[in-house]
Amino acid sequence: MCCDKALKNLLDIGRLKAEDVDYRPYVVDQSVMLAQVTNGLRTYYYRAPAYGENAQPELARFAERLAARMDEQQDTN
Repeated sequence: MCCDKALKNLLDIGRLKAEDVDYRPYVVDQSVMLAQVTNGLRTYYYRAPAYGENAQPELARFAERLAARMDEQQDTN
């Protein structure tokens, strides 16, 4: 894919820092592939549902506060 090669090129020339991206390029049979790497963040935390029966409590509270703020902003406009 073109995006794989582009990311590899940007990392190779130093335009992007490896510690600032979530993927690392690697080469297999002269094809550039991307692998997702973990940087210590809890990626499941950010991808977990914020509502419904599987919601994480912290995300549910955040979603409620965000919705309330958006409602307040719409009321003032």
